[in-house]
Order: sequence, then structure tokens, then C-alpha cells
Amino acid sequence: MSKGWGAAGWVGFTLSTMTMAVAAQAEDEAVTPPVEHVKVVGQAARIDKALKEQKASDSIKSVVHADGVAQLPDQNVAEATQRLPGVSVERDQGEGRFVSVRGLSPDLNSVTINGTLVPSPESDRRAVALDVLPAELVQSLSVTKTLTPDMDANALGGTVEVQSLSAFDHKGLFYTGTSEVSHDGNSH
Repeated sequence: MSKGWGAAGWVGFTLSTMTMAVAAQAEDEAVTPPVEHVKVVGQAARIDKALKEQKASDSIKSVVHADGVAQLPDQNVAEATQRLPGVSVERDQGEGRFVSVRGLSPDLNSVTINGTLVPSPESDRRAVALDVLPAELVQSLSVTKTLTPDMDANALGGTVEVQSLSAFDHKGLFYTGTSEVSHDGNSH
């Protein structure tokens, strides 16, 4: 008879412990706010895509995509382009303006934006000023350093190809932004 009572007492204790655990879990779930998800996209895919583009090209070409441009502290396309090998920048008032490919004059290069040839805004030179294009609006930059027969023969130095961001390249809403802070101790 005592064996049956001991088993019944044990069962009752187990049920009361489980009831307290379920009640505590319900309180925790009621207090816990809903979980927000943050999607992290790696850079390796973009870098891999840029390298595959360079390898598949019939000419000598350097490519950098938006992820690579966004990592650079550059204000405009000219300064972002100078980070590619074989490319330098002619500066105007301390800011990169004209792009020089393989050491040749910027007047001997051509610039395309989304496949359209860009004319020079100045009447006395042929170089295109790239300081007016913000780096945040670029999907990819590529510099073709040698011409092939299928390309227009309008540049001796090379061709700078700018692909701008498009709303059709991204699913849903996306935001891009830049913030900058400076302080000058000489001003009052």
C-alpha cells in the first residue's frame, strides 16, 4: 500500500513542476518583443562577379562593383576610379576631376555612362570631368585599357565605363546614404 502512495505522490510532484515551468515560459514569451531579422549580404559574391568579368573580357579590363565603391572614402567617380590599377587622376582644387589611363592624357580617353558616350563639357579639351558624378550612384565602374576591334576607336588611353544604380537591380525598397562631419578649430 505504501508503494502505490509513493508513486502517486511522485506523479503529483512532477505535474506541479511542469505546470510551473509552462507558466514561467508563458510569462517570458509575453514579455519578449517580436524578433526583427537583419539580412547580411556578403561581399564575396560581388568581388567574385567582378573578377569573373575581368577574366571573361577579351581586353585588359579592371572592374569594381558598388560594394567595392561604397567601401572607399571617395566623394566622386573620378576618385573611386583612381583606385583601379593603371589609372590616375588629374586634380582640380584638391578634388579628382579627370581620369588618366596608362599615363596618357585624360584628353585621350573616352567615358560612357550606361553605354552612352559622354561628350566633354569644356570647349577647349576632350576630357570628361567625372567629379560631378557622386560615387554613391554607381553600380559598377570598369576601365578598359586596350581596345578591341568591336569597340569604337575613339580613345588611345582607355575607356571608363560607368553603370549607374537602377531601381530594377534591387528587390523592394533600398536606401543609400552618406553622412559627413567636419570641424574647423580656426572658425568661431
